[in-house]
Amino acid sequence: MKRVLLACLLLGSIHAATAQATAPAKPLVRQTFNLHPAGENQYGYAQAVLVGNTLYISGTVYPGKTMQEQVEGIYKTLEKTLAHHGLTFQHVVKENVYTLDLNAFPQQNELRKKFYNGVYPAATWAEVKRLLMPSALVEIELVAVKP
Repeated sequence: MKRVLLACLLLGSIHAATAQATAPAKPLVRQTFNLHPAGENQYGYAQAVLVGNTLYISGTVYPGKTMQEQVEGIYKTLEKTLAHHGLTFQHVVKENVYTLDLNAFPQQNELRKKFYNGVYPAATWAEVKRLLMPSALVEIELVAVKP
């Protein structure tokens, strides 16, 4: 009797696991935001995607001639994207910075700090070989959370 019961439980578990594995996933409810629709459609991405209360902002570049011009332009663009969703830099929980010259980026840190106003996110700074926009020296992406 115990063997039969154990076999039934085992078969039932296997059947349930198989049913869950083959059931189609529910569609993800999300809102996209396109700052520059032509370019974003060309490359197949959205400037930002809101899923639940989490906003994912794509890597952002700015066509300045110097690292300082690019960093300032990027943070102003990110500020607009956050504001569109009713958020500020104080809602940012993660920042990823990709730069061609990691030694040059920390010089821009005072400018960066002004946007965060003392409330800093978890952050990663990484030096990369190149970025999609050939003239880009730096690209920054964010994750923010709505309260």
